[in-house]
Amino acid sequence: MDKRAVLAVVVVIAVVIVGVAGYVFTRGDNSGAIQYTDVAPGKQLDAIREGKIDAGVLWEPYATAAEMSGDAEVVVWSEEFWSGHPCCVIAVDNKFAEKNPDAVIAFLAAQIKALNWINEAMDTNSPNHQALIEITKGHTGLKNDADIIASLEHMELTYEMNNDVANGEKGFNDWLEYYVEEFINQDIIYEKDLKARGCNSSKEFIDKVVNGEYLSDAKNLSDDYAGLSTEVTMRVGQLNGDLHQLALVVAMSPLAGENGESMLEQLNINAVSTTKYAAGGNIMSAFIGGELDIAYVGSPPVIQYSAKHSELDVSIIACANTNGSAVIAKTGMFDENMSLEEKIKGLEGKVVGIPLGSIQYLMLLYLGKTYGVNVLAWS
Repeated sequence: MDKRAVLAVVVVIAVVIVGVAGYVFTRGDNSGAIQYTDVAPGKQLDAIREGKIDAGVLWEPYATAAEMSGDAEVVVWSEEFWSGHPCCVIAVDNKFAEKNPDAVIAFLAAQIKALNWINEAMDTNSPNHQALIEITKGHTGLKNDADIIASLEHMELTYEMNNDVANGEKGFNDWLEYYVEEFINQDIIYEKDLKARGCNSSKEFIDKVVNGEYLSDAKNLSDDYAGLSTEVTMRVGQLNGDLHQLALVVAMSPLAGENGESMLEQLNINAVSTTKYAAGGNIMSAFIGGELDIAYVGSPPVIQYSAKHSELDVSIIACANTNGSAVIAKTGMFDENMSLEEKIKGLEGKVVGIPLGSIQYLMLLYLGKTYGVNVLAWS
């Protein structure tokens, strides 16, 4: 072969290799926008370290862990621009719930008990404080007690779906309606999808998806409630390492129960959770596949999949947490004296990792819209 031809082939191969290995620096046609790509929260810090992405939007404890590592820094916490927004919720398969209503109520009763236990154990003088730390370490992989406490401070664990709010504030359903509208604005959900589910508006759709009756019944149980008369197995979905779902982890742990039994076991529920999912879309796909009965999952994936998949029949039956997410960027990208507007505009031309279809995705869209920066898929 001609030497010049060989050289040309080598150059082409080199360009291809550089383009693949260093894709962050090959921005394509969207270089004038914030560019997003699908990266699970648990993998975003490594992706930043490897130069695959420049920034990310993720849930706790990964935001605190990223900041504590020194390789990334928090640009903004979600409560700073969306104070009180619901994030994770408890969703149940309606067919399972119709057959096992008492089991669903008992499951929620255990979550309420777990939240009360967590709130008490947060006090460093509590006899349960160290058990809380150990349970959280096992779930998240965090090793430092201070990191765990710091992570918990950026969110509120709550089962309440509160719609009784002051004028000008958003209630639980208002937030979910807002998420629907944002999905519609992005052509992810269409009005025809809502109509196919028998709904003529975002409000009608959310009113159909949210069912507060099981939670109301769970809250009204007597103090001496002893659980189900016979054991019921529930296939439970949860996100990998997500601190928003700590109440579930506590309710399943013998460390927080009595006599070697978890709170769920004490109520005669056999909670089976063999898979920890990377993102909410994976959980919703598992619901569609008939693999789950109940799950802790982000509210936006429930909304998106419920609108798009007629075969999916789930209801949101409780909140799990509010707040608790953050935008992070590689350390040194921004001067500490820069305003939030300057930082968001500084993400123009950068690649940001997000779990697709998640609340973190909606946050990135909101920040881009607020500060006049386009947000487009990386190409």
